[in-house]
Amino acid sequence: AFPATQHYAYEMSPLKLFEYLVSGTPILTSDLPSVREILSEETASFFPPENRLQAAQVLEGLLQNPEQARRQYQPAMQALTHVRSWSARANRIISLLQTL
Repeated sequence: AFPATQHYAYEMSPLKLFEYLVSGTPILTSDLPSVREILSEETASFFPPENRLQAAQVLEGLLQNPEQARRQYQPAMQALTHVRSWSARANRIISLLQTL
């Protein structure tokens, strides 16, 4: 969970989210703009920052039906990790350099 501060909302690059995506497990995270740059409802469950009660409720739902959560998020996670892979990033950089 990330707090609702300027840094976490707009300036950070939450690298651990990519590790969570690769792990294939459901993700529960704070609903912040920096996180939304990487994740959507197709890849994660969100709760308002610093709202522990709602975070617990969302977590309880994930724990009660983990297989459904995995099935729901798995296709989007695989697609996103493919697009955000190191080789995909390298190919984008090479394409950009070739236009210079």
